[in-house]
Amino acid sequence: MSNKTHHTHVPILLVLLGVVIAIPILHADMPINLLEPYDVLIIPFRPPNRDAVFGIGYEGAFHIRGFRGDDETGRVDHASLRGNPLQLWDKEQNAIAAFNGLTYLSRAGQLSQELFRDNNNNTHGIFTPCGTLTVPLNLLLSGRFRLPYELSLGIYIPYRVAQLTHVRWLQRNPDNSYEEMITPDLIPTLEQLGGMSLRGWTRHGFGDLMTRIEWFRGFQQARPWLQMVGLHLRAGLSIPTGLRQNSDILIGFPFGHDGGVGFQISGQLELGYCHGIVLSIDGSLLHMFGNTKERRIRTNTLQTDLFLITKAISFKEPGFTQRFTLYAEKVARNHGLSARVAYQYLKHSDDQLFICDDRFDHVIANTAEYLQEWTTHSLIFLVKYDACRHTNWDIIPSIHAFFKLGFNGKRAFVADSLGITWSISF
Repeated sequence: MSNKTHHTHVPILLVLLGVVIAIPILHADMPINLLEPYDVLIIPFRPPNRDAVFGIGYEGAFHIRGFRGDDETGRVDHASLRGNPLQLWDKEQNAIAAFNGLTYLSRAGQLSQELFRDNNNNTHGIFTPCGTLTVPLNLLLSGRFRLPYELSLGIYIPYRVAQLTHVRWLQRNPDNSYEEMITPDLIPTLEQLGGMSLRGWTRHGFGDLMTRIEWFRGFQQARPWLQMVGLHLRAGLSIPTGLRQNSDILIGFPFGHDGGVGFQISGQLELGYCHGIVLSIDGSLLHMFGNTKERRIRTNTLQTDLFLITKAISFKEPGFTQRFTLYAEKVARNHGLSARVAYQYLKHSDDQLFICDDRFDHVIANTAEYLQEWTTHSLIFLVKYDACRHTNWDIIPSIHAFFKLGFNGKRAFVADSLGITWSISF
């Protein structure tokens, strides 16, 4: 922190930060509000007189809901859009429509012609999916190292465990005689013809590695109320070390950016007032580059996203995401204790697929719900102890404990979680 007073620089810095946080973000393909190890709320603090800080954190998501998108009329109330994690795109899944739009030369196309001539009446083959999604472990690993000119090098990577259990498929008309004739075999038939599993699973692996150059300076203010203006600027590279998406299992989301390389720019403004009150706003820009791979696509607009049985090579251009974090903090300066209340918002705009196969219509493929925009809203309550004022210690510890309440969203998993992080500086 600088000991000089910089009155004239503050308006310029505010304008620059406003430009940074107004730029939308290209973000991950993982529609869930898990914390990253470089999140502004838990990033380990490196005291100016220390060369390095290492941090380890734990987050456990114990209550995850799926929030669907609004209907086109806008008459659906908020409560009706919140439901089971497997219903984040559609409340019901159409098993018969899964065979629409397929070539008659394929086995699935022949089955569609033979069995499902009455396939658009919206009464047969309709299933409501139910399951329990948990993330029992989101391990947050980080290290920051001092560089010249008030710079730091940050290295961050998460390790995650996710589970989908208690999967059930509830038929809309289980007592209908025609339904009894065709539906008992629909789920295993979809699994066989689509080469996928519609059951539970357990996955674990690393997320993407983030390396960043970070800069911070505090500008002292000779004013009765405002005492300090802090500016953080960060630029980083996202390296695709994370577990990739598995399209052959239910909602097999990636643990990172699904093989994409990205470049991040972020900025944070802190306002330090008297009586230990701190207000802050943080925003970031993460540009992810698309990639080409085999993906499941829609071949008919009636199809639902959990029953997509057709695969095609396609290039995916990630959509834009705006990410904001606002928090208020009370610091007990003589004890190293502080408490924060934060609000975090993400909005990811539509992804775009470019199909590398002229047998399929890219317009229909891009109507899939999983490609549409998603949002999450979270409140985070955090308590921190930082012993950095004990500068005579060789090793300086810091600990955070937090509770996150996910309260709203759209086409996303919204989780409640508890966590703790611990770091040491030396």
